[in-house]
Amino acid sequence: MIDPELNDILIALWRKGAKRLGPATQLLVEETKFVAPVIAAIEKDLVGFMQSDAEKLPFLLYHWPLFYQEGLFILGEIPRSLGNVLSMGAPFGPYAVAAGTLGAREVTFLDENAFSLSTAATIAGRLGVSLQSRRSTAKESYDTIIVDNQLPSPLEIGQLSSLLKPSGFLVLIDRAEKGENKKMLQMRDHLVLSEGYAVQAPCVWKGACPALATNFPCFAQAHLDKSFVMKEIQRYGHIEQNSLKMSYLIVRKKGAEWPTLPEEPLYRVVSGAMEGPSGKRFILCGTDGKKRLNLTLAKYPKEARALDYLKRGELIALHEELRQGDDLFAGPGTTAKVVAAIGKPLEEPLE
Repeated sequence: MIDPELNDILIALWRKGAKRLGPATQLLVEETKFVAPVIAAIEKDLVGFMQSDAEKLPFLLYHWPLFYQEGLFILGEIPRSLGNVLSMGAPFGPYAVAAGTLGAREVTFLDENAFSLSTAATIAGRLGVSLQSRRSTAKESYDTIIVDNQLPSPLEIGQLSSLLKPSGFLVLIDRAEKGENKKMLQMRDHLVLSEGYAVQAPCVWKGACPALATNFPCFAQAHLDKSFVMKEIQRYGHIEQNSLKMSYLIVRKKGAEWPTLPEEPLYRVVSGAMEGPSGKRFILCGTDGKKRLNLTLAKYPKEARALDYLKRGELIALHEELRQGDDLFAGPGTTAKVVAAIGKPLEEPLE
């Protein structure tokens, strides 16, 4: 649940920038009708539409809390303290503030826009999060670098990787739409197959991306906590979004090894439930490639109860399933467990 105070902070900053008076905790109906079409336009063209400070302001009311929640979700998959964080991308630093909320030791938000930097610092300060704002990167090492909504080039990724500590992570986040998702999967293949990067999440498969080969979308999905203001903006802006959906990739510093995995096969759930020939079906991407998981029982016993509640993004282990090519059939003797819940890290075995 998002802190209600955040809603009040964002409304106050929007009012200050727009030079409007009104209630501290909600928008007037006419204000909602005014900003909703603008936010709908930002939704269609996040980067191209927000050229001026005035155009950026409505971002605070809808996309900022949405991206903040994305940050809380994705950064939760990093298996150790976020440490010293560098964040760049969306205006007003939602992912940077998310990193601070999760306990990062030090967070630096990088942006060329002074208004974006000062507003991010104000939000962080009012939430009790320590945040440094800069226009240029200092020559120092970071434990975590976040780049959102502007996929870097391979050259830029190499430069960012050089700023990471040996145990550091580079986090790439973009939208889940088909075009952005495909570019993220293509970047994943380039980094893994051509540059030798190791993936922390979401991939456990080390080969060419099966989703890319079959033109299948592969994105993360999680619960979206919507304030009343966000719900009203969706209503008047005709925006349909009931969950967080994002393309993302967390890679280790170039040259680092892949995570140490258990010896058992692991599978990331990369689809929602679909209708199969014998019941529900899910698409999995695992240590042995892409598979189709077919659930043959209406309800599973305790040893496989996780199959009754599978969610996109979970990392699971299966035993005693029937295999026929790329199809896996979970029957009466199958056991299953969730190895990593959505938004949680894969715990590596102790050496």
